[in-house]
Amino acid sequence: MGALPLLSVLALIVGVASAALGLVLVLGPYRSVPRREPIVAEYEGPSDVSIMTAAELLGVLKRAFPAGLIELAVAGRIRIVQRTAGSGDLGFGVQQVTPGDDEDRMMHALFSAVDLDGGPGGIRWLRWKDDILVGEIQGLTSLAISENRDTALRKQLVPAVATIVALLPLASALLAIIGLATEPGLPPLVALLVCAILFAISWRLVALPPGLTEKGRELVDRIEGIRLFLRFTDEERLKALTSDATPDPTRLAVAGISEALQPYAVLFGLEQNWAGVLTRYYAGSAPDWYRGEAPFDQAMGRFTSSVAAAYRVTRRR
Repeated sequence: MGALPLLSVLALIVGVASAALGLVLVLGPYRSVPRREPIVAEYEGPSDVSIMTAAELLGVLKRAFPAGLIELAVAGRIRIVQRTAGSGDLGFGVQQVTPGDDEDRMMHALFSAVDLDGGPGGIRWLRWKDDILVGEIQGLTSLAISENRDTALRKQLVPAVATIVALLPLASALLAIIGLATEPGLPPLVALLVCAILFAISWRLVALPPGLTEKGRELVDRIEGIRLFLRFTDEERLKALTSDATPDPTRLAVAGISEALQPYAVLFGLEQNWAGVLTRYYAGSAPDWYRGEAPFDQAMGRFTSSVAAAYRVTRRR
């Protein structure tokens, strides 16, 4: 095996440096502030935080859109309608109940410049291939990322550091390619493969969201308190409160069982369980914001999984 060309050596050095720098940043200054207090169960969501913001902070953006729809439905803005799935649609639609204002981007994305089934006030059926709506949701996701950074919920990467972190992997790959092109052989080819791996590692580290600030950590811990409450209520408290054949709505309300937590249940993957809780609260029926033949709790599980799959978004800085 021949000697390794100088350019390939430089490529490896730069590649290792880029991966090391990314690792240092992730584990060092841009690491999330650690949790200092135990999580306390919460039965009310933060009033000053949108469900999209909460989804970004929790790292569950794929569930942000279905949770956002549930949030609108619970607020009385839309109604979720279920039917047997047809060709290309999910079997779910949304119907506008109250008009949105010009600043309500979610309502605008759902009902502006689109033909509704039944005309004005009709239903927009959600479909598997809906590039326009996916683009709108991607925009809402990017806005949530920017807002979390601008409101100091996440740490900000210094522009100069961000530029260096982005350019080093590219420089490593370029040097490795030139090295192989000028002196073909097995050693530079191996160096190129190693640089490709380092490139992937570096960009994976760069793609990670910046860590939480003190303010962001406090908010996330409050939201995590809702997860604790949802699990605790579902497994323990509900059993005690619903020992009678017909639950007492007053007792359930005192316990904090509220449909307002359904969007957070979606974020945590507990939507079907919590919908079952609400079904007991409604004495076996369903809330006004849902219409369909399928049982409410089963419909919520299918709604979340299908909407999350059809309207998948990616994290973009």
